[in-house]
Formats: sequence, structure tokens, C-alpha cells
Amino acid sequence: MRWGPPLFGGRPRPLRGGLLAVLHEANQLFNAGRYQEAGPLFARLAQEAEAHHMPRRAVQLHLRAAESFGLAGNGQTTLVHARATLDTMLAHGRTGQASQALERLLAALRRNNLAAEADTLQREYQGRLSVAAPMEPAGQPPGRLPAQCPQCAAPVRSDEVEWIDSHNAACAYCGSILQAE
Repeated sequence: MRWGPPLFGGRPRPLRGGLLAVLHEANQLFNAGRYQEAGPLFARLAQEAEAHHMPRRAVQLHLRAAESFGLAGNGQTTLVHARATLDTMLAHGRTGQASQALERLLAALRRNNLAAEADTLQREYQGRLSVAAPMEPAGQPPGRLPAQCPQCAAPVRSDEVEWIDSHNAACAYCGSILQAE
């Protein structure tokens, strides 16, 4: 969990209009098990985030694209988005978080019968991340967040959101304010 300064600068701007609709659609497709359709939407949104210099959002969207393509069995495209996730984190000095993301990606690849891709990713990044200490939580969240963002339908994890104060957090995908119960 991150308390204090956001991962890559200021709190992310909320998505509006068309991009929020695309994100919502991608999450709905993912939640319905239509991973092959959701993946390209997440990839498009990740590219938009990169183009608008929003690395934190790009990381989350590349992770979601990698997860979608992995569940669809598309190992090569999964690797493209996994690399984009890790490279962006490393470029912004987030070695500890990149190490955690690598472990999450490797587990997901292996769960989805993409062991060759997991081995490739591990070979490419393990040496660069092996000295990273795991990120320690600074404390427990003050309340429970909803399991899903009400604006974009993305999964909400208390260790991935940016806490604004003790009762509010920003969705890592769309930037909407989430209130803790």
C-alpha cells in the first residue's frame, strides 16, 4: 500500500468521456471472460496514457492488457505488455514495485500455461530486479474500498490505489475518487 506521495507524481486526472467509456467496456468484457476482446482495449488505453505522459495509469493499463492477453492464451502479446509495465516502472525508479509486478506477472503466466513466456520474462528482468527489496506497507487502510470501481468497473486493490486521505483513494485506472467504508 502506498501512503503519501503518489507513484509517479500528482494524483491522476480522472478519465472523462470516450476514454472512460472504453475503459468501462474493457473491464466489462474482462469480467465476462471475453479476454481476447478486452486486451486490445486495455492496450489502446495504455498507449493513450503514455501519449499523455501518464506513466502510472499506463502501468496499470499495461498490466491489465497483459492479464487479458495471458488469459486469452496470447503469450507474445502478453510479453509486450508485461515488458512495457516493467520498463515504465524501472524508468521512473520504482524498482521495488517492478519486482512485485514481476512476481505477479510470472505467477499469472504460469497459471495460464504460458511457462515459456514466464521463463523469458524472468530471464530478462530477474537480474535487474534481484536487488530490490519488497515494498513494505506503511500501515493498514482506514476502511474497506469497494471491490470494483463504480465508474470504470476496474478491480480495486488497496495496495494499488493512491490514498488521498484517510477516507478517500483514487482509482488506479480512471482516477475516480473511491470512498472507504
